[in-house]
Amino acid sequence: MPQYLPSSGSALKFSAFDVTLVEESHELEFAVHECLLQATKEDFELSVRFVSCSYWPDSCTPIHTAFDLVNASRQFHTNRRQPIVVVDRFGGREASLFCALFALQDQMMDENAVSVYELMRIYHQQRPGVWRSKEDLVWLYSALAAGVDHIPEGSPAKRSASLRASRKAGASRATSTESIV
Repeated sequence: MPQYLPSSGSALKFSAFDVTLVEESHELEFAVHECLLQATKEDFELSVRFVSCSYWPDSCTPIHTAFDLVNASRQFHTNRRQPIVVVDRFGGREASLFCALFALQDQMMDENAVSVYELMRIYHQQRPGVWRSKEDLVWLYSALAAGVDHIPEGSPAKRSASLRASRKAGASRATSTESIV
């Protein structure tokens, strides 16, 4: 369990709030920690869900499984006005990859297009050095390309991807027919 979460039956006390672990469950590749944050100076409490996946994205084989954690987090995150807090054990790369995949999937579903390079450039401007090498860019492109087949049915992005695939197949048939003639 991450060190910033309390153990079962106890509360972590901070100056402005207390954190109590309400429930803990384990899925195949990640753990879910339901916590209650209670303000110490006001009558306010908030239920928070922490999802931890220790070896993401390194354990994503095949690569499209990188979206499993993104999709699970999306199911937990039903209110788009509430923030998602992403914590990374080494300070940024894994959290940035997760956030980028989440944002790219949103962009694909909302706009039927993505700009991986532009998103990475923005992340780099906000946190220079977050990307270790060009392999991070390649990994995002690869994950996104593999993940297109796993976009939820009925979404605009799935329809758009299917339409592009059928157009591409039609174009390749036309090209192969023209080369025969």
